[in-house]
Order: sequence, then structure tokens, then C-alpha cells
Amino acid sequence: MHNTPATLDTMRPRARWGLALFCVALGTYPILLATGVVEPDPGQLHAPPWVVGIAGGVFVLLGVYLPFSGSRVSNNLFGALICLSFAAMGAWVALDSPQGSIEGGIPFAPSAFNQALGRGLFGFGALISLAMGLYALRLAARAFREERD
Repeated sequence: MHNTPATLDTMRPRARWGLALFCVALGTYPILLATGVVEPDPGQLHAPPWVVGIAGGVFVLLGVYLPFSGSRVSNNLFGALICLSFAAMGAWVALDSPQGSIEGGIPFAPSAFNQALGRGLFGFGALISLAMGLYALRLAARAFREERD
């Protein structure tokens, strides 16, 4: 039995394209909801349309990336776009999501404490994602300059 995990380098092109189309299909519905092409049911969206659109866009980005990955420029550029998308969504949760939208947390702790803790953790995650995205953009620019020269 073969126990080596599949990577993009070892995937057959047909499997890579199939996974890419699946990702694009998954991301299309949230984008259609966000743009108003598909009318959401009342109460279906718990975030602003731009957040829903970015969430769908991450799947579409992955689907576009899969068949064309390989160069350092594309790897870093797509990585940057995905990280920056996560940063935007996390920042919305931390800074602008409705009061009471974060549930759970430490048992027996007051709800206000758990809300603040959740917002803080989402904000921290957004900052980490922002840093990773900016670093990946820097790497993409450097790789582009090296390939061009």
C-alpha cells in the first residue's frame, strides 16, 4: 500500500483540474449571494456581502491556482491574496461584527469577557494573516524581478 500523501506535484493533471473545478463551484455560490445575483433567504447572511464575497473568493482563488501553480511568483501571489482575504474577514469579526455574534468561550466566564476574548483572538489572527500576506507579496515581487532579469 502506498502511504505517501498526495501533493500538487504528485497529483495527476485530471485530479488537479477536478479539485480546481470543485473549489470554483464551492466559491461561486457565496459570490452570487454577495453580489445579489442570487437573493439570500432572510437571515441567511450573518456577515456583510463583502465578507461573504471574500469567503467565496478564497475558494475561487484556490481553484484558479491549482491548475497553474508551480512558479514562485504564482505561488507567492496566490498565497498573499488568500492570506490578505483571511485578514480582511478576521478584521471584520474583530472590529465590526454585531454584538453577541461570538458565542462560546471559557465556561463560567461572563459573556462580555468571552466576546472581548473572541474579538481579540480574531484580531490577532487578522494581524498574523496580514503580516503573512504582505510578506508573500514581497516574495512574489522579488521572484518576479528575478525571473524578469
